[in-house]
Amino acid sequence: MRKYIFLIISILWTLVILSFSTQSGETSGSISYAITLYIHNFVHSFLPNLEFDTLHLIIRKCAHIGEYAVLGLLYGMTSYQFKINRYVIIIPGLIIALIDEGIQIISVDRGPSLIDALLFDFPGYLIGIFIIVMFYKKIFKI
Repeated sequence: MRKYIFLIISILWTLVILSFSTQSGETSGSISYAITLYIHNFVHSFLPNLEFDTLHLIIRKCAHIGEYAVLGLLYGMTSYQFKINRYVIIIPGLIIALIDEGIQIISVDRGPSLIDALLFDFPGYLIGIFIIVMFYKKIFKI
């Protein structure tokens, strides 16, 4: 039963990620802008020369990496529960990243970016998988 819980959570997180891509450019931008403004106000005292636009770009790219790292963690845990080869579980991460960017073709004021998929989304997923592999090797001596 536990393995199905991991699978369901993995699928739900996939849907959350894909739902982000359906947001309009204005909605997506306003959310990341608000987060950037909060962080900029916090870090401005010790990084006074950090431009807001630069920080905004960094935060947007870190969000790509972070959401996919969580996805990699979830799919990694699911793969161990179902005893799926850890190399096979890499494939869904690439497919989801490409679909995620492809959805942006039909989203208002958005555009797909192969760079985002290959340099931020997929590597984030691999980071999550790597963490799970190291965790299971350490804990279960696999």
